[in-house]
Amino acid sequence: MKKINLNSITQKEILQIEKQFERIALNKIENNQEKFRKMGLKIEAAFGRVGDEKEIGKEVQPSDCFENSYNSLIFFSVAYLDGTDFHDNEDGYCIEHLDIWICEKKLFSGKAGYLSDLESDEKIAKEIQNKINQLFLEATDIIKMLKD
Repeated sequence: MKKINLNSITQKEILQIEKQFERIALNKIENNQEKFRKMGLKIEAAFGRVGDEKEIGKEVQPSDCFENSYNSLIFFSVAYLDGTDFHDNEDGYCIEHLDIWICEKKLFSGKAGYLSDLESDEKIAKEIQNKINQLFLEATDIIKMLKD
């Protein structure tokens, strides 16, 4: 993540970058689905925004991207083909994430923004593939453990 001057980026640019990550992630998931299916699993990816929710039930909106605690990211998870959570019967879930944009309050200097330092489609795709490969290895290990 690289620190970004909040005056040097616009909401529109942040939203475009978020969409770029989401598009690449969904494409990579589609390209890797078969190797998970062979194990009776599926890999999923979802774009998400999290932050301070001032009201219960209020979702974080794109317009909140310069608000303290805003975080946009791609979530990756592995599930059984029927959608049931996949885990090692304890706390070992196959879940990863990749941060895109974070805005947070600094102790004495107001707010700071942090943007992923993956600046090209190729670098984004490579990092996402690394996350998928890591989840595949974790899933393989969990299946072996569950069979023993």
